Amino acid sequence: MRVQPGDVFEYEHTFSREDVEAFARLSGDRGRHHVEPDAQGRLIVHGLLVCAVPTRLGAEIDYVARDSQWLFIRPIYVGRPMSAKVKITAVEAEERWWRIGMDIRIRDENGRIAVRGESNGVILFDEEAHRGPVPDAVS
Repeated sequence: MRVQPGDVFEYEHTFSREDVEAFARLSGDRGRHHVEPDAQGRLIVHGLLVCAVPTRLGAEIDYVARDSQWLFIRPIYVGRPMSAKVKITAVEAEERWWRIGMDIRIRDENGRIAVRGESNGVILFDEEAHRGPVPDAVS
């Protein structure tokens, strides 16, 4: 799939308690807010697990992330839908890859921004390019 600046991709997901428990086992992050419901019976999804949803685009376009930045504003809760919008901000062709920039917004069930993010990386042109090194840094 070829992307261009301005392209927007959207994904929705609702995390289960089992998702959070599996991530806690994998990451070792068993913070109380991830394993014990609060006074309203809510359980907070791990921030990095929430940020995994927009990586679905990476799988679709064979994107290799080089850096990412995240600002966590409010929690996403188990059992409540969230949405992620990824906007392509830059595409620059180089010898063997495209350098890609992305702006990411993750919203809670009320449409409020819960996480803002940016990512920069590359998409390799072809199978031959996969045999060579991926660039060390993205400018």
